[in-house]
Amino acid sequence: MLDEHRAELATGVDFSLLHFNWAWAPALATVQAWGPDFAQRSDYWCLLAYSRAAADGARVLDRSLLERATECQDAGDAVNQLLMRRQLLDIRSDMKLNASAEDAATLALVEAYLERFPGRAWVYYEAADHQARYGLDRRWLELIEAGNSLPAPVASELFPLSFLHERMLSGEEVGNTAVAGSILAMRLTMPDAALTQFIWIKDAYKDMITGGCEGGIERGMTALARRELRCRAATGIPWICCTAQLAGIMPPLLLEALEAWQEEDQPLGFAEYLQDYMDFEGRREGIHGRLQAVDAGLARYLADNPQWSMLRDYAEFPAVPRSMMREVDLQKGLEELLGQLNDHSLYHRYEQEYALNRWLLDSEVPRCREMLIHLASFDYEHPEEYVGMEQAR
Repeated sequence: MLDEHRAELATGVDFSLLHFNWAWAPALATVQAWGPDFAQRSDYWCLLAYSRAAADGARVLDRSLLERATECQDAGDAVNQLLMRRQLLDIRSDMKLNASAEDAATLALVEAYLERFPGRAWVYYEAADHQARYGLDRRWLELIEAGNSLPAPVASELFPLSFLHERMLSGEEVGNTAVAGSILAMRLTMPDAALTQFIWIKDAYKDMITGGCEGGIERGMTALARRELRCRAATGIPWICCTAQLAGIMPPLLLEALEAWQEEDQPLGFAEYLQDYMDFEGRREGIHGRLQAVDAGLARYLADNPQWSMLRDYAEFPAVPRSMMREVDLQKGLEELLGQLNDHSLYHRYEQEYALNRWLLDSEVPRCREMLIHLASFDYEHPEEYVGMEQAR
């Protein structure tokens, strides 16, 4: 159905990534017309939310449509988790609430989700991310640790991404691979995506290194690192494991800052962990080389694509000029970008987007997951107990 109703974007492409963009989204009126047949299904309301965001150039999905999706009997964790995140943000943004009322509303919402979704780590993690906006206090630490005590949440997405992920992971046919690629590309520009959450996590690392947190920096680092790494390992989704934006959340520079903090008392286990994490970083940086060896065309697409090119050195891809104030540079950069689009139709580019994700899922994610699971075993309070990845084999 999406294949039948796709429409190439004819008015240009928004490279600013300031709002949601799905170039091949079906027209909003088309999706609305499917309501009588599919309104009882949560995936219909998710698709409608995406189509409305694409039509309006919205930065977030419509909350009322998410709420309608959660009312369906088949609503899964993905839409409920996203709705919880939106509700928490709305509470914080409500200027009519004083601090006491804001705390009470937040507590009531979290307790309601804990009652509805017992044993779900994502409830605790969403509550902790919200709490982090107020400070890394003991409540934040206990929420993270409570989530870590539960099974890691399996990554889930809204329809149509959920459908596509299930098909890719199961090895089933996905239909038109170009349409599938457009959906994968959509995920890279979706502001409601978990990327925002990971930025907050990165800031939490920095806060703990500079100021610590209640409970001690070792305990806090253990809880936060374990949460981040185990969630990424559980996803099975290429861009969570491999892209520079997310793999760089806890880069060697952060670890080296801790290394300096430990000074001469740094246990041997931490040095082994630092080396293992740098090996993981090295694997991410070597993706292009491994892809080049098996498919030069896909490697060229990766290098040219403004999103995936971040897997390599940005200096090699100055498609957008660094000096945005000089009109001649801006014009040259835009001409280069538009030339890339003209050389490769959207159809071909989306086929390549799917092919690249397929290759990552088959060739890279298994090893990335193995490494992330092992790294999540590190305990900052007891680094001397850590066993390196090669030794653990």
